[in-house]
Amino acid sequence: MGDRAVMVPRAALMSVLGLVVACSGDRSPAGVGNPPPPPPQGLAVSNPVPVLSPSLQRAGTLALAGSGGDDLVYVSLSPGTVANGAKAKVGNLASSASLTTLVFDGGFDPVAVRAQVGDSLEVIVTDAAGAPVFQARYAVAARRPPVMVRSDPSRGRTDVSLNASIVVVFSEPIASTALTATSIRLLSGSSVVPGSLRFADGSNLVAVFTPSALLAPATDYRLEVTQEVRDLDGDALEEPVTVDFTTGTAEPSPVASVTVEPAAVTLLVGQFVQLAVTVRDVGGNLDLSTTVIWASSNPGVALVSATTGVVTGLAPGSATITATSGGQSGAAAIEVQALPTLTAVSAGGPFTCGLSVGGAAYCWGYNADGNLGTGTTTYRIPMPVSVVGGITFAHLSAGDTHTCALTPSGTAYCWGSNGVGQLGSPIQPCSEGGLCSATPQPVAGGLTFTSISAGANHTCGVTSNSVLYCWGYNAYGQLGDGTTQDRAVPVAVVGGVEFSFVSAGFTHSCGLTPTFRAYCWGSNREGEIGDGTTIDRPTAVPVAGGLAFVALAAGLEQTCGLTPSGVAYCWGSNGYGALGAPARDTCGLEGRDPCNRVPVAVVGGLIFSTVSTRFGHVCGVTTSGLAYCWGLGRDGQLGTGTTGSSLVPIPVSGGLTFTSISAGSGHTCGRATGGAVYCWGDNSNGQLGDGTLFGSWVPLKVVGQQ
Repeated sequence: MGDRAVMVPRAALMSVLGLVVACSGDRSPAGVGNPPPPPPQGLAVSNPVPVLSPSLQRAGTLALAGSGGDDLVYVSLSPGTVANGAKAKVGNLASSASLTTLVFDGGFDPVAVRAQVGDSLEVIVTDAAGAPVFQARYAVAARRPPVMVRSDPSRGRTDVSLNASIVVVFSEPIASTALTATSIRLLSGSSVVPGSLRFADGSNLVAVFTPSALLAPATDYRLEVTQEVRDLDGDALEEPVTVDFTTGTAEPSPVASVTVEPAAVTLLVGQFVQLAVTVRDVGGNLDLSTTVIWASSNPGVALVSATTGVVTGLAPGSATITATSGGQSGAAAIEVQALPTLTAVSAGGPFTCGLSVGGAAYCWGYNADGNLGTGTTTYRIPMPVSVVGGITFAHLSAGDTHTCALTPSGTAYCWGSNGVGQLGSPIQPCSEGGLCSATPQPVAGGLTFTSISAGANHTCGVTSNSVLYCWGYNAYGQLGDGTTQDRAVPVAVVGGVEFSFVSAGFTHSCGLTPTFRAYCWGSNREGEIGDGTTIDRPTAVPVAGGLAFVALAAGLEQTCGLTPSGVAYCWGSNGYGALGAPARDTCGLEGRDPCNRVPVAVVGGLIFSTVSTRFGHVCGVTTSGLAYCWGLGRDGQLGTGTTGSSLVPIPVSGGLTFTSISAGSGHTCGRATGGAVYCWGDNSNGQLGDGTLFGSWVPLKVVGQQ
């Protein structure tokens, strides 16, 4: 058959080209030569805009400060674009900078990320379950015309209040001189409605038209936004817009008060909060029909959506967020703080902890047992908070319900649940019942440790003289002291073997000797000890095969290790493919579970620099910095954009490179090459640290990092 020509609509072709430009690399020469195509339909990505001067913003004047790396790119999504969207992540693939915001009516108002021409920006919208429902990449162009993102009232609305102000949200800052009586106007029939036009705040993203008198009841009106509207570069609005709406009939009562709650909020950089507003009339009645306009005194620090009240922290500093309705106002004080650079991260049960450059510990997620070390048992905290006590740590390990850390001098501290003695010190009952400590407690015995690992309900550590001690739950012999008796204080692993490293799993433990030989002990029902049997071992036994390992990771019912050449081996249960290789044996109480009782190389020929496992999945970082995961994936913990499990290593989505990775119970966290920490998977307790409880199947940047 001969070739056949296919006609492609111009709009569809341009949308496809926009995506192709973005996928060609993290930074490309957009804006050079022919004008770039527009972003995919519904998505608006501005050209770089210099950061606005906060002092002049407060004075109501638009001014520019900074250049180059200080430029902001504004990203927005028109209402109705993603009907089932709940949350959106906007990230710069070139710098790893990202933030998260809420989705309203299928879209979101402009948010700002630092970017340069050619940087690839990625927008991922997820539904309430964390499943991606919209994803697009677009290369930042040198010039882009502004567009109207939304209006309030929206097109076709029929119950508009008679005292309404008209709000127009643009995709990027608009020049002050562009707000004129002819650039934005309201018509009743052919008559121009008199009124005043202003910007809502110093961001110049939102124009507000306030009629001089009440609108007429049951009357059709038309809002016209013309191409006289221009951005800071002088580019005209992409196309003129008209919005038709009809007023209601109810006579409005004068607004008497506007109250914003909460009245004071502390945010981390990249975190957002939804403010609530209560409007009451002179009779004290709730007024739900009057337009509320939100504004920020310092948009460079805290940017607020003019129509929804969602505030996003952009940079450290202070701002006042004001809600205005019917001539009355209420306000909230916003303080934005930055998180210190995290040098290490450890994903535990439904929580995560990290260490800063200065040795301060931060944790986030589940906290009912004091897991976060904040001095409280607040059920969950979805963003990083400081561990109290002012202790400087050099190493940290998050377990299933507790955390342990070492100071630079080797003193061990633990906090969280202590129901079976896993903290290694006597603790008083928690407010929730049971035993726990919400603050770091020194481990009893005065030992000096060089390595420590928190397991499910037990802890192990190696001392400076190479003796390995364990404490806590011991029903399967995981403490290695030859018994199955729980221990509230450290006891030595028997056998006289010298150790240099330890990893505590769920009901078994493994350690490395100074000569790189692996030993394991505890539960062995699924072959996780690696000695070729399924017999529980209350004392340390060598892992079969004679392999040398430089790293070990003990998980639920599986163990993995790295050889000096970077080859990963795993053994134990192969449920959901956690071993990354075909099962050669059967294990379990009935002898039917697929397993490997001795180490077997992970398939794929990858060379790893680190490996981590916990609850049924394994992740590793290759020597080139790429992250791969395999095994159980039902919560998105593999980071592939799906909830599928995998029998073999598959790359983590997002194009990031990592220096370390940590697998938690249903989530994973890693430290990217640029120094930022990302998490993905289950977030029902805030363990991803993005300030929400929405899960994510792809890496999300922990809030507070600049």
